[in-house]
Amino acid sequence: MQNVLLGLFAAVAVAALLFISALLSAAGGAFAGWAVSLTPLGDWIRHVLDNPSYTLAELGALLGFVGAFFRSTLSASKS
Repeated sequence: MQNVLLGLFAAVAVAALLFISALLSAAGGAFAGWAVSLTPLGDWIRHVLDNPSYTLAELGALLGFVGAFFRSTLSASKS
């Protein structure tokens, strides 16, 4: 019974960490999108995408949220 509770707690902890990671990535993406919108590059991106229905902060938040689920983990082993 104790192993089942420990496994359930571990599963909930992993799910919470993934959720928090996705929210932090969305916040970082929103900040990056906002910062880019202050530069001339922001106008170029909006021109290329040709969709004025969203701001670059919203686009950055979307990309940050989605990107949180597609992170790769690289590890280098020492010989």
